[in-house]
Amino acid sequence: MDRAVVGRDAILAEARRTLTAGTSVLLEGDAGIGKTAVWRALVDDARARDWLVLTCAPTEAEAALPFAALADLIRPLHDLVPKLPPPQRAAADAVLLADFPDEVVDERAVGAATRSLLERAAADAARPLLVAMDDVPWLDRPSERAIRFALRRLAPRPRALVACRTGGTAPASAALDLADAHRLALAPLGAGALHQIIRDRLGGTLSRSLLARIARDAGGNPLLAIELARAVLRQPPAPGDDLPVVASMGQLVADATRALPPASRTAIRLAALLTVPTVDDLTAAGVAATDLDPAEEAGLLAVDGTAITFAHPVYASTVRAGIPAAARRRMRRTLAEAVADPDERARQLARCTDAPDPAVAAELAAAARRQHARGAPATAADLYARAAELAAPAAELAAPAAELAAPAAERAAPRQPPAPHAEPTAHHNQPPAPRAEPATLHAEPTAHHNQPPAAGHQPPAHRAEPTAPHADSTAPHNQPPAPRAETAATGPEPAAARGDADEWRLAAVRCRFDCGDYTAAGAAAAAAAEQLTGDARAEALLLRASVAWAADDLQGAVDAAEASLAATPAGSPLAGRIHAHLSMFQDTPDRGRAHANAAIALLTEHGADRPLLCAALFNLFFHAVRAGDARTDLLDRALRLEDGTPSWLSGTVPAIWWKGIDDHDRARARLHDLLAYATGRGDEPWQHEVLTHLGETELLAGRFTAAGQHIRAARELGEMLGTGLIGETWLAGTLDAYEGSLDAADAVATAGLARGRATRDPWGLRIHLQLAGFVALSRGRPAEAATAYSELAALLGELGVVEPITQRFEPDWIEACVGAGDLDTARRTLDRLAERHTRLARPWTSLGLARSRVLLDTATGTDPLPALAALADARAAVPPEVLPVDRARCLLVAGMAHRRGRRKREARVALEAAAAEFTALGAAGFAERAAAELARTTGRPPGSTLDLTPTELRVARLAATGQTNRAIADALFISPKTVEANLARAYRKLGIANRAQLAVEMLKLGSSDAPASP
Repeated sequence: MDRAVVGRDAILAEARRTLTAGTSVLLEGDAGIGKTAVWRALVDDARARDWLVLTCAPTEAEAALPFAALADLIRPLHDLVPKLPPPQRAAADAVLLADFPDEVVDERAVGAATRSLLERAAADAARPLLVAMDDVPWLDRPSERAIRFALRRLAPRPRALVACRTGGTAPASAALDLADAHRLALAPLGAGALHQIIRDRLGGTLSRSLLARIARDAGGNPLLAIELARAVLRQPPAPGDDLPVVASMGQLVADATRALPPASRTAIRLAALLTVPTVDDLTAAGVAATDLDPAEEAGLLAVDGTAITFAHPVYASTVRAGIPAAARRRMRRTLAEAVADPDERARQLARCTDAPDPAVAAELAAAARRQHARGAPATAADLYARAAELAAPAAELAAPAAELAAPAAERAAPRQPPAPHAEPTAHHNQPPAPRAEPATLHAEPTAHHNQPPAAGHQPPAHRAEPTAPHADSTAPHNQPPAPRAETAATGPEPAAARGDADEWRLAAVRCRFDCGDYTAAGAAAAAAAEQLTGDARAEALLLRASVAWAADDLQGAVDAAEASLAATPAGSPLAGRIHAHLSMFQDTPDRGRAHANAAIALLTEHGADRPLLCAALFNLFFHAVRAGDARTDLLDRALRLEDGTPSWLSGTVPAIWWKGIDDHDRARARLHDLLAYATGRGDEPWQHEVLTHLGETELLAGRFTAAGQHIRAARELGEMLGTGLIGETWLAGTLDAYEGSLDAADAVATAGLARGRATRDPWGLRIHLQLAGFVALSRGRPAEAATAYSELAALLGELGVVEPITQRFEPDWIEACVGAGDLDTARRTLDRLAERHTRLARPWTSLGLARSRVLLDTATGTDPLPALAALADARAAVPPEVLPVDRARCLLVAGMAHRRGRRKREARVALEAAAAEFTALGAAGFAERAAAELARTTGRPPGSTLDLTPTELRVARLAATGQTNRAIADALFISPKTVEANLARAYRKLGIANRAQLAVEMLKLGSSDAPASP
């Protein structure tokens, strides 16, 4: 048996069986208990069975190295990288350091690339995939976020093998969402197993009694037993003497370190202070090649070529903790001057500089730019914040950031693993992790999006994500290390340093915003606004507005943006940027148009202005439509400005417009393009928004199956992102109403109205008032429906919204008023609908007008035949695929009018056709209404039991759903001729002649009269 897995046969066998069955395994145990040995044995076993094994084994020091673990994990998949979409390919290349990105890599693109690579690897059915991670609490934050992002979204999820130290602050199951993993805890080893491990590892000879004492004092921990044995071998105790008394393994390591020669002790300390220690860096720091020999002989570390590896992660943290503070700062300064990697130099400088130093600050800012470009905004934020501190005058110097100035690993040993970090896309009622838009002139955008979260109505929740052109994104890439200056005298002048500090402070806020840390970003932006002046203060306030918008605080966004505008010189380019954002934040058309016009006057079509100008044009068009003026020239200009790249701000406006005018094909195409673009970038907030709009587009188009799929996808993603689910729930409720699930729809409307009134959210009130009216109308409560529609109209009037685009409620309001006997309101509402049609003729307004005129003429005693002829013409003018539900409702109204005029044949034809069309669409609620009206026409009560045999009934039900005779025969295991015979008998018994009439009869029969299936 391999010495590394002594005493672990049972747990190895159980883990192997579990992994083979496709279930993930979580190995748990104290430090030194042998988790890594078991993990390695299982990895070797999987490779021996020709599995595709992806591994990473981070250390505590590497937790500060962005994407170190992820690069190890996906490196075997590098051949798949060229096949990824361009944004994901660039992200993967940046992680693997195969190429330095020309543009800032979005952190979400890294997660999407990780998901795509794992998905493609798992698609190889010939080789099972195993994702194996050791010591996951030491995953660097960017890697942990990307891996969690990918694992949560893979279905089926690949099997994972994870080792995690117990007693830490972050259980691996929570960090990587492995709650369904099979947990295996490693128990202490017995004396026999420890005896074998000590003998194999150290080679010394110890008496049986001494080994028993070591096993007892080590508590069954193999690593502690090895170190106790090592100490005993260095200085054997006299008979009757106690073994060395230690509080922990760390004390043993500290004792072993103190026993080293001075030069060797210095060498091991320098190695422990490096993120990735190498012989080359230590040689440059003045360490002789032979200085590491005593440490290697003592079993503290191993040298393999130029690589230096500590025997256990605890050893490195213990060595660091034993270095006096002053000596640690001197050593870090030495290392900063010695290392070749500029990012490692920056990390060392950040930890050894405790007074303002503009030169060091500049190097930290350069490192922050590089990390941000690689897609590690959290790391970049810490570096920017530290750079701002070191660039500031002494009187303004803030307390150093905890992670950079005084890591816990340098204050205590062994350090506990860090807590898991919030996923970048977690948030409440708004797409998380939007990129903040800086107000600087030289900022370049990193392409993003947005528009209303639910249905294209301009609500307070019409949340566009101002995503950030970053002020530092124009910094040169692949640049050499910054010139090394020993004193502040070589740095910039004080005024320049102050300007740099301001910009770095803002850059830190943007980076925290990018990684979804809204709490920290909002607090930092507010603090920066208090400290800064002039344009820098305006930028901070605009950032604060962006954070508030992302956090679903509409009023906070407006207030902060208006304060930003007040702090900015009128007519400046910065004012143009702020106006562009306010044009999106404002819900009232007049204010939105005013800000959009101001933005358009100040922004140009070049550089960073271009996407904001495009957004301002979109928003001006949107608000103009809502005010009653559909200036399509604005839309056309904005689309030309996009030049093939979707606008990252208000980019869904064109689709909202097209679905509002029933051009569903164009809306669908635009949204699918946006969805593909967002998916390629890993931008789930944008995907969530687009899926919601797709759901409404298909709902309006009467494609309920597709609508349901998009709504469910949006809801699942919204739950994962932590949105408020308002839009998706409303759409699901509307779909329920169409499909006849009125109780579910009513519950959605009631809850939505209560929430909207409590939060004073006009958008939430608008959409749920429309749903409440539709549900009440469908339940046969016209007065209640009319009240809801009246309140909706009043609310739109208060906001100055003349054309609510996709809210098309007037035909149903008229029907409700007619049903309630309020013909005066019905006539006024008909005039309102006619005005909307005159202002902007659309298929739905044409059908709605024609339908409403038939209802009013029938209710007032006017001859409805001219209106019925106009209704037939209007229906014929609208293609069946455009508004199938509205076209079927025209037939329903026509049938009802003919029935009341005692034209039974015409009524029967219209109602049968309506019922058949509703049934084919899945609009069960309307199909039941049509069947009820038809029953009144024929005199046959709905749901009566007819003399059909069980076979005839089964055949009839399948035929009513549109299945062919061959499909019915296959389903019932009979011949097509038998199907024909049964249908003929069913037609004769029911007194019908075709399948359209059969669909109606099946609706009337209902499930209660159906014979039990055999």
